[in-house]
Amino acid sequence: MLDTLMIFFSEIGNGGAVWFLLVGLLLLFKSSRKAGIYTAVAILTAALVQYVLKILFARPRPLVDPIDLLIEMPTSYSFPSGHTLISFSAAAALALFFPRMGGVALVIALIIGISRVYLRVHFVSDVFFGALFGLAISYGLARLKKWDEARRGTVL
Repeated sequence: MLDTLMIFFSEIGNGGAVWFLLVGLLLLFKSSRKAGIYTAVAILTAALVQYVLKILFARPRPLVDPIDLLIEMPTSYSFPSGHTLISFSAAAALALFFPRMGGVALVIALIIGISRVYLRVHFVSDVFFGALFGLAISYGLARLKKWDEARRGTVL
């Protein structure tokens, strides 16, 4: 049962799928369009950051007997966890616009991160720093948003 749940959460985090789906829903409605754009920028920034960091650190995945794995071992580098980085970046971005939804999104991001360690495709440090970098990206974008609003005299 727990294996199935962890596989599910890992799968919805693949490529930021669940977050892009949510962005698509936000973009459908004028009242949430800015939140959708902001979240999409956070996701795309996170994807770029994780790509660069994986190349820079080139950390191998945990050494695990393939027979013991519940999912196929990814072929990319381990650090940082892209699933976690993108998930925390998206969840934190959502929290800026929708605090309640953001709280739920952060819990989902946390479970996605935990699933990556549970499935033995990441080290705890990969997930920890993925979460930290994801939160930092959204924080940086929030600061940029505030600066832009002050400059324009508008509120997004």
